Amino acid sequence: MGDQYYRARGNYVLNFGPYLLFTASSTRAPFGWTSSGGWTAYQPYQTIFGQITDGLSNTLLMSEIRLPQADSDTDPRGDFMNDRGILWFMTVSTPNTGVDQETYCNNPAPCTGCNDKSMPCSSSGNQLGSARSRHTAGVNALFADGSVHFISDTINLTTWQALSTMNGGETPGNY
Repeated sequence: MGDQYYRARGNYVLNFGPYLLFTASSTRAPFGWTSSGGWTAYQPYQTIFGQITDGLSNTLLMSEIRLPQADSDTDPRGDFMNDRGILWFMTVSTPNTGVDQETYCNNPAPCTGCNDKSMPCSSSGNQLGSARSRHTAGVNALFADGSVHFISDTINLTTWQALSTMNGGETPGNY
């Protein structure tokens, strides 16, 4: 281990929508917080299918995320069980693009000499994770109706963000 904590990682994480972590909004993703005092005082909200007014087939629940190459890496992307696990992604940028923001970052951007150039991040600590995969040109995503779709890296950002909210009233269009 690169730190004192045991960890379990997974490639599929929860949709926290088009916002930075701990950002309140009336337009919500299926997962998130109603209020936050930081890591020790957050209040998660519970979502039932009846609250997904945009439709189950138009609402993202989960997507792939890339994991650090070694379990000894302190980078917590994909951590399910750890003191600072990232089990979410946001739709601030389209799949496989953007720079993740994480306090513990193995691949600082610009990513010169880092472990994996396709997983850039900034040590800003804003807690932003992007949907990422090793597939060519996209990611697999689970929708609230139980269907899985391959979402292209070139999806329109407005469409991607519309799919990530459950009550925004958007019509996401083709994806």
